[in-house]
Amino acid sequence: MPPQAVRVLFLAFVVFALTPLTPAAAQSDTLWRYMAPTKIRFLRVDPAGHVLLPTDHEVVALDPDSGTVVWTYRTTGRPSVLRATPLGHLLVGHGRQLTALDPVRGDTVWHRADLPSLDRTSFALAREESYAVLQTARGFALLDVETGATLWDSTALPPGVQVREYFRLGDHNLMLLLARAPRSDVAMLAVTRDSGRVLWQNDSLFRKKPKFEDDRGVEYLRNYHAPRMLEDTTLLLYFSEDGPVRLDPFTGKTLWRADELAGKDVPGADRGYPASRLLDSLLLVPSGKGLVALDLATGRIRWRSPEFRDRPTWLVPRGDGILVGGIGRDDPFLTMLDGATGATRWPRELKLKYRARAYLLRDTVYVTDDKSFLGVPWASGAPATLATLPFEGGELPARIDTVAGGGLVLYGTQNVMRVGLDGKVAYHRYYKAPGATLLSKIAGVITSNPVLLARHAQATMAENYFYVFTEAPDSLGQKGFSLVLIDRRDGRELSRLWFDDRSPEYSLDHVTATAYVWENDREIVARRFPLPALPPPDQ
Repeated sequence: MPPQAVRVLFLAFVVFALTPLTPAAAQSDTLWRYMAPTKIRFLRVDPAGHVLLPTDHEVVALDPDSGTVVWTYRTTGRPSVLRATPLGHLLVGHGRQLTALDPVRGDTVWHRADLPSLDRTSFALAREESYAVLQTARGFALLDVETGATLWDSTALPPGVQVREYFRLGDHNLMLLLARAPRSDVAMLAVTRDSGRVLWQNDSLFRKKPKFEDDRGVEYLRNYHAPRMLEDTTLLLYFSEDGPVRLDPFTGKTLWRADELAGKDVPGADRGYPASRLLDSLLLVPSGKGLVALDLATGRIRWRSPEFRDRPTWLVPRGDGILVGGIGRDDPFLTMLDGATGATRWPRELKLKYRARAYLLRDTVYVTDDKSFLGVPWASGAPATLATLPFEGGELPARIDTVAGGGLVLYGTQNVMRVGLDGKVAYHRYYKAPGATLLSKIAGVITSNPVLLARHAQATMAENYFYVFTEAPDSLGQKGFSLVLIDRRDGRELSRLWFDDRSPEYSLDHVTATAYVWENDREIVARRFPLPALPPPDQ
């Protein structure tokens, strides 16, 4: 389902110049203005580059350059599905109907009107595959998105089986299903992906039941590790307090259970834990504030790490050590463990401050710690201060990223700086967010998707550019609220779009450098940064 439209009080995040700011390019003209007959529900950009505006009665496709209507698809209700398939079709679903459209002309490729209500259905497209999974409170089906035909549905499963969660197993033509069954509240089944043929069913795999949540009658698994297929095609599962389990996904035979971890909370991604990792003959599993190494052949514990300062969020195993970090935790830390014994290899655990951020590049971890930028060698763990962080507005870096030409970019919501790996600061700029509200100071950076855009103002980043919403004046002293386009490589301000509103609502397509501004629920205005001002992104 598309995200709900929200009102954001700012769009800020940063950036800035190696030399004093050059004069900004002139404000771009409005490209076009479109008024819909009824309320526009959200905005998308389809695979053909058209701007899609769904209402309660139709989907309108506009030319992104002129705003003219390219095609219109009438619906009998508000669209609840609007997705691009790997084949390039556009799926539009509403009520019990699902249609595949040619995104260029809007022609119907196929149409189904016999599906369960899509308003209460989980609809998931398999990445790079030509099928979709439909899951309701009572049914389960796979659709061929090329033809619209049902590949198989719940009728292929044993009587009384109700699917609660599912997992695709890559190129092995397999799916794992967690389901209610006549003899078990949480049974596991393995079925062929193309036909739904049941290979096996285990009604007693779980001693401790996995935890589920409910979304409009459709269940999904909570707090788990995604299944991991090993090179010998056996499977690692960690779904419940039973601990990790290794089994043969083709026969259902259980090879081992890590009973020594039974009764422990599952260290799932929704609690900020990293995924388990493999290192030679070991499976490295986060557990509480520590790390456990399981023998991959037996599931027995080979070693336990010392207890860390906080729960880990990073886990990077290599032959010369295991980097473990609690980056972003209340008590952040970094440490290095010996892969054979789990003993600490650094002289001491590196204690950090203020929900530190970090980036691993080759053999050095680059870390923000209070107002310092540190380099921590993989081998020694001895931190060296590379630069100070002159961030303004009371904020600290929220993220670290690489940048074309080398070095790193550190940024928050109002500040950004580029720093070399030697600590030399290339630029630092501060763009005050409108009003400098508490929200604008603490809100994080959102990365935009150039194909599927959400209806709200976003702090966004393209590969080589930043988009920043600010009340800071430009280099000529012009004041007001503006969306700024900045080259993240050298901090040059390329151009601005000026606004009357301190909290405008808009969506960004950073591929075409266009802002689609919501004047109201029915009216969209397209404004584009001057493209000639943009240097080639690969330079």
